[in-house]
Amino acid sequence: MLKRRFLLAFLPLPLLMLGVGLYAVHVLYNLERCIKDLGGRNLERVIAADRMQEAALQMDQSMVRLLQETDPVTLERFKQGASTFEQSLSVALRDASDPSESRVTQQLEQAFQSMQAIGHTLSSVPQSQRAQIRPAFDQLKAKVHMLTKQLRSMSSDGIQSNVAEADNIRRSSTVVLSCMMLVATLLWLLVSVRLAQSILHPVRALIGSIKARGENQTSPEVTRTAPDEMGLLVREFNKMSTRLDAYRNSTAARVVRAQRILHATLAAMPDPVYVVDGDLRVELKNAAAERVYGDCGEELPVPLKERAAQVLSEGRDYLPRLFQESLLQQVENERRYFLPKIFIMRDEENSLLGAAIVLEDVTQFRLLDDLKSNFVSTVSHEIKTPLTSIRMAVHLLEEGSVGELQPRQAELLKTAKEDISRLLRLLNNLLDLAHFEHGNPRMHWEEVCVCHLVEESVEEVKTLVNGRGLTLKVDCKNGLPPLYIDRARISHVLRNLLTNAIKHSPEGDVILFSVSEAENGGVQFTVKDKGAGIPKKYHERIFERFFRVPGEKTHGSGLGLSIAREIILAHTGTIGCESEPDQETRFFFSLPTSAEQRERLRPLSDSHA
Repeated sequence: MLKRRFLLAFLPLPLLMLGVGLYAVHVLYNLERCIKDLGGRNLERVIAADRMQEAALQMDQSMVRLLQETDPVTLERFKQGASTFEQSLSVALRDASDPSESRVTQQLEQAFQSMQAIGHTLSSVPQSQRAQIRPAFDQLKAKVHMLTKQLRSMSSDGIQSNVAEADNIRRSSTVVLSCMMLVATLLWLLVSVRLAQSILHPVRALIGSIKARGENQTSPEVTRTAPDEMGLLVREFNKMSTRLDAYRNSTAARVVRAQRILHATLAAMPDPVYVVDGDLRVELKNAAAERVYGDCGEELPVPLKERAAQVLSEGRDYLPRLFQESLLQQVENERRYFLPKIFIMRDEENSLLGAAIVLEDVTQFRLLDDLKSNFVSTVSHEIKTPLTSIRMAVHLLEEGSVGELQPRQAELLKTAKEDISRLLRLLNNLLDLAHFEHGNPRMHWEEVCVCHLVEESVEEVKTLVNGRGLTLKVDCKNGLPPLYIDRARISHVLRNLLTNAIKHSPEGDVILFSVSEAENGGVQFTVKDKGAGIPKKYHERIFERFFRVPGEKTHGSGLGLSIAREIILAHTGTIGCESEPDQETRFFFSLPTSAEQRERLRPLSDSHA
């Protein structure tokens, strides 16, 4: 339908253009006729009249000589003039277009024939009588001159008439064509405006309705009764709007219900919950959060802001497992411990929306953990004393202080001594771990040369390396700054890492022990082996207490790396692991320089003072 409207609306334009074309063809035909008249018959008659005058003059000059004497050349010249006159006269006779021109041309023909007859009879007239012919010839010549002049004037008038007619055609055609073009332009503008209005009106109404729908506003129904494509579009849009209104109403009800459920769920949760946007502004929080930190408005509590900012910048959830990372807060005159868990929120396009912070109340678990640590510390301390006595007794028996031992007895005592030593190491590890957990480890700080520390550690494991047939390569860079550390504890860490590398390396392999300057300006220690490796999913758990990689064949308590981590953290350093199964395992830790360590420990010394 819309296509037919376009065709009907613009059909007068090609018809008008066709009329303009036909009129232009008619004008060109008339101009062609005028030009032919101008450049054809009239111009030929003017030329013929001029030639006839010249020929009459030539005949007159020849006649003057012939009156005096008969000369064949002069006679021939007369005949040539007569021939030229006759040819021009025939052109004038042929192109005569009106009665007056025909009458003048006929009179001219009669006068010419009389002149030609006098010339033909002149040779037969005696010389003495030729002078009598002269007046008659002059009279004819004057008449011919008058008639040719009149003919030329009439032809010139015809030319001027043709020029005037052509000019008239030009002016009239210009006016008519201009009027037709003006009418065509006005008609085109009128049709375009009306057609554009008929199309744009529903389009604008549709745009306004779409904007209103996009802004969740109600808009009236778009009206269009024409049975064309635009009317069909309007009707389909109205149907869609009706369905959208129904959907919006149902969706709004569901959203309101979801918000109520969300608020009710948050209010019912016993743990404090904060929902923040990308700028750490609080958008939602429950009553438990206000009980813990009070009403902070849109500001996130200071203990949570730094961790939340780090989580948003790194793009990873924060899910701590250790109670040491819990936050202490006084709630209703009671000390409570909360373990913060921060979850990143993203939309369907994976764009950052904010974060949800859940403070899990771990007060009871923290107390139980402290109780367990105290119990382990107490039991370990109580067991350590009799074990030391038993080890001394076994030592005395092994030396034969109370009598000679049989070989079987000596072998049993040796086994018992090794078991007692292993139990004592385990108890010492448990006691050290308990001290670190309570935050009061006994540290003996001293300034140590890095190379000396490395040499001592290598010397301690030299026998174990040789016993396994391994090669230990040491790469200690020169010019490393000294360290301010607890020598015994850092040596314990190095011994633990080197011992683990020795245990997990196949016989005949090479272990690389390197020491270099760290990226942060401190000193980094690295132990690299090519053992079985550690799967990536266990990298974050190998420093947990009592954790052992499933399927590991070597024996141990699972406390060595945990204690090493606590020692490095007590030295304000960092420790980590990188491993690829069946390829390479790399343990590393870094410590600050002596000057930096003293600067870090000064606030602690001042607080103790």
